[in-house]
Amino acid sequence: MTPRGNNLGTLCIIDTVPRPAGLTSDEQKTLRNLADLVMSELALRAAIRQTEAARLAERESQQKFHDAFAHAASGMLLTDMDGHVVLSKDANGRITGYSKEDLPNVRFLTMTHPDEVENNTKLFRRLVAGELTSYVLEKRIFRKSGELLWVRASATLLRDSSGKPTHA
Repeated sequence: MTPRGNNLGTLCIIDTVPRPAGLTSDEQKTLRNLADLVMSELALRAAIRQTEAARLAERESQQKFHDAFAHAASGMLLTDMDGHVVLSKDANGRITGYSKEDLPNVRFLTMTHPDEVENNTKLFRRLVAGELTSYVLEKRIFRKSGELLWVRASATLLRDSSGKPTHA
């Protein structure tokens, strides 16, 4: 019987000796213990199946994120909470002039025009504080060559399972 009271089936023990008087209390206890072991094994197997299903769902979710990131038509960056680029699309190289290898060494705000940094920082702080779920702004950035370029940037915060901000 499951913890919810559902019968799963019958545990059949066959003995070569007839027992007209029934089972002794020790024999009944042994059978209950055996049934408990069977139930524990079934519960363990169910937990393993759930864990495997959760791992598969996580891998599928990661693959969807990777595919969406890789195939988006615009430039996309994933930064850590200090603004260092963790993941970058090839389109960012065309936009900023920085290679994928260069970008992890660059904080995103260092590419931002000085007149835009204060507003960008305020919006980011509001995002981290939970006052905003995302924001979009037009701002000037410096390409690696020093050329000034207007871009439309949007930011969304990623949080871990406990709600702590991890990436933007």
